Amino acid sequence: MGIIERYLEFSNLDTLVDILKNVILHDLPAELTTKTTDADQLDKLNKHPQWELKSQAMDVLFKIACKFQDHETCEEQFVEHCKHSIANYHPHFIDISLKILKSSVEMFFSDKVVCTAIKF
Repeated sequence: MGIIERYLEFSNLDTLVDILKNVILHDLPAELTTKTTDADQLDKLNKHPQWELKSQAMDVLFKIACKFQDHETCEEQFVEHCKHSIANYHPHFIDISLKILKSSVEMFFSDKVVCTAIKF
């Protein structure tokens, strides 16, 4: 079973989405979330491995959301996945995005994470 086929099973996809949500919502230390206007510090924070991991997790969630966004227009083989995604994941995706956007007013969030949150 390939990696893509593995995640076509709802239980495996549920597990993947839960892991990605946990990565995104995991609190980072103050030194990685303190707002700054220093360009060098912003560049350093944006490239930090923990922010890169959150960015990659956001990208995967966004791809899942896009792949399974509308059961009326998706490929026939993915209709049930679309329905499952809309019912079980999309509300969480929107909540995560809103939390990020709201928190980014007071705390540092990497540019990539904020941009992906805006896409949702």
